[in-house]
Amino acid sequence: MGRERGKVTRVFREPHHVVTIRYQTQKHMKYKSQNAIAAFMLALVAPLAQAAQIDVVATQTVTTTPFGVNVKAITSSTTWTKDNIYILKDKVFVTNGATLTIEPGTKIYSTLDTKGTTGKDDDQFGALVIVRGAKINASGTADQPIIFTTTDELEATTGVDVDGNASIASYPTATTAGRWGGIVMLGSAPIAFYSGTTNTGENRVEGFQPASSADLDTDGRADVIEYGGVNATDNSGTLQYVSIRHGGYVYDA
Repeated sequence: MGRERGKVTRVFREPHHVVTIRYQTQKHMKYKSQNAIAAFMLALVAPLAQAAQIDVVATQTVTTTPFGVNVKAITSSTTWTKDNIYILKDKVFVTNGATLTIEPGTKIYSTLDTKGTTGKDDDQFGALVIVRGAKINASGTADQPIIFTTTDELEATTGVDVDGNASIASYPTATTAGRWGGIVMLGSAPIAFYSGTTNTGENRVEGFQPASSADLDTDGRADVIEYGGVNATDNSGTLQYVSIRHGGYVYDA
């Protein structure tokens, strides 16, 4: 709060938005404060309302890879841009040596569908998995971070039922967790994983394997969830100025 020529100046700040309101008199401050808050909220919601919502699973993945018909895969290099909103309604696997590039300022939202049951086996949750040989290039900036978060945040901000469960989620708090699967990067660098006294050099991540996933190398592990190998200079990409919010879905509780 500052003063300029007898006027009161209030500046609201939020990433990418600055709303400045100057009040002429103390008498009108209450009403203009309310207008300022309304303008501030409009400044937050307007970009979301105007951006196109991209259902990644429906529009950018294929199920015709050798990995299995339940593996929803991005198989060619793809760029996600900040003028769109990207929705992950299931696990998405970047495969086939493709690179997923994400522009600074881009927002990606993920859903969690428990199917109305208490068990975990039928849960469907958004996640992004970079398979061995593929890459992610997510280089945000301090002013335009790349944000991965839950669709709860999008619903609470826009008032729109994004996940189709006939309700609008509340805005998540700082302690809200487990609302989506997160980001998994699987590399081919050497690791220590022993079977008895033998270092097999490979392992798998748990909880991300689609049903009936292929085991093309016949080692007892689905290929899309394997990591490790012999390439000491392997590089799965870049994450810079990336905010990952409200993830940590617990699949085996």
